[in-house]
Amino acid sequence: MKLLFLFIAIPLLFACEVNTSSKPDITSGDLVGTWSLTNLRIDSAILNITSPDPLTITASGFGKNYNASITFDENPNQVSVDGNFNFELTYTNGQTYTKNFYLDAILLNNTFGSSSSSWQIDNNILSLIKSGEIINIEIMEYTGSKIVVETKINQTITINNVNAEIVGKAFITLEK
Repeated sequence: MKLLFLFIAIPLLFACEVNTSSKPDITSGDLVGTWSLTNLRIDSAILNITSPDPLTITASGFGKNYNASITFDENPNQVSVDGNFNFELTYTNGQTYTKNFYLDAILLNNTFGSSSSSWQIDNNILSLIKSGEIINIEIMEYTGSKIVVETKINQTITINNVNAEIVGKAFITLEK
């Protein structure tokens, strides 16, 4: 009898599929509402300094003094971004630079020239769309009241008459 149990139990154990993904399938209804910015960080961003002297350095940064939100509306699917925050960028040489940014500059990368667009969600990729331009943002975590997204950063900034392009990934936490 024990042998029969083993012959049945072992194949059943190997036949079970274990879901190791922590990403739930997010629907448009899950996003509708206003979400407040609660955290923003950039790890290992590359700064390509273009003038006066070309140079490439690495930096990381984080947001603080958050006063920003994003609102998802349905029928039609419209998203609007509002507010600002301070961003502290630290270079590999230890220098720190703090600047006030608007959330749409980070989230929308100034692609649309405005703070609103249409949106859609598919396979946990949030797509922001305006005038044929699309920004895809991966939703890394969703708990119902908290979303963590990853988006590509490609910003041009000027610090003390030095022009630089920041390229990297931002991790943004939004909470209802």
